[in-house]
Amino acid sequence: MKVNIKLNAVNYDEFTVNDVDGNLITGLTSGDFTVKLYNPSGSEVSGSISITITELGYGLYRTNFTPNALGNWTLLITNTTYFPYGKSSNYACVQYLNDDIGLIVELLKQYQGGRWRINTAENKMYFYKEDNVTVIAVFDLKDADGNPSVTDVFERRRNT
Repeated sequence: MKVNIKLNAVNYDEFTVNDVDGNLITGLTSGDFTVKLYNPSGSEVSGSISITITELGYGLYRTNFTPNALGNWTLLITNTTYFPYGKSSNYACVQYLNDDIGLIVELLKQYQGGRWRINTAENKMYFYKEDNVTVIAVFDLKDADGNPSVTDVFERRRNT
């Protein structure tokens, strides 16, 4: 199963370390593991992308890395004593995660649901939250030549 991760953001994953009897192993450090990270083109990039492993406790360990390209990534972690053949995880690196999409939808609702106001003295357009009081964005209004205008608006440029 692939886990969705976000582009250019620190992404975390957890794994356990057990002995042959199933007992959880504690006290391992990052030096006790060999880590290989493969980017979407299949190149091994462990030397150029920082990968950390820390123990959370009770045999639970966390790894993290920051992907720099969209697509499928693979992380292979080995330990010569407990899993010499490795534990691998597959990730689908995407631009936006579900949480991001929710925030984007909420922002669009605010833009569409709130008041819009053109200030003719400033040649600006103000966007308000749904409360019609809180300013969420200001745009400079320009004509086709790039001059401030509210009568022949050709372009708007984000001001704040």
